[in-house]
Amino acid sequence: MEKQYSFLQGSCFNKTWVLQSNQPEQIKHYVCLLCEQIANPPLEINCPEHESLTIGKACLKQYLSANKNFCPIQSHDGCRYIKSKAMQLYIDDLTVMCPKQFEQDSSPSEHYEQEQDSAMIKCDFKGKIKDLNEHLQKDCQLALVNCWFKPFGCDHQCPRHKLQYHLISNLKFHFDLVTKLLDSLQHCKLHRPEETGQLRLENETSAKQFNEEKNEMVCRKEESHFHIILFVCLSIWFESKIIMTM
Repeated sequence: MEKQYSFLQGSCFNKTWVLQSNQPEQIKHYVCLLCEQIANPPLEINCPEHESLTIGKACLKQYLSANKNFCPIQSHDGCRYIKSKAMQLYIDDLTVMCPKQFEQDSSPSEHYEQEQDSAMIKCDFKGKIKDLNEHLQKDCQLALVNCWFKPFGCDHQCPRHKLQYHLISNLKFHFDLVTKLLDSLQHCKLHRPEETGQLRLENETSAKQFNEEKNEMVCRKEESHFHIILFVCLSIWFESKIIMTM
């Protein structure tokens, strides 16, 4: 199964980033012949007309699409290529720094405003490329994350280290979102008997009855879940009011 690195969205790895923790000799055989970055995922072009070379999958796909499937090494059709499991395993085991920290170090001007407010947050992750997805999804304080209340309508995104501030400073907004959704569920529940009656008049089959009973169970489960979330929101909101009056 081909490994996908969501943090780079299928593009080749930035060679300057990889060289922060590796020597040029370690990666010279894994450079994409088109973009000259580290091939991701690596393919091997093995046409009989020339020597075999390494290329990134997205780069090759884009090149073939734009050049009528002619080989990027020599101008012949019928370009042949294969996945290289050995190269993939080697690249997966390369040690790298956090890509978000690399971006921050490479673009200091973009973080000038952040520095004025407080000390710049840094990520000290150093590990293998194959472990990066888990790091960015669970631990990295520089990675962008969605608000916990996205399912209720909050589309805010921010670095993980700023999420707590967003949640605390928008308690009432999030509480209103949960309340609105809960009211909608309650409305759905109140009108369900009438809608169910109309459906049964139209088609009173056992399959319809089964589906209605199943939907009722799902609705009850979701309503119970939202009640729990609403209770948590109310508790947090009430606690914040007490703290502000102290």
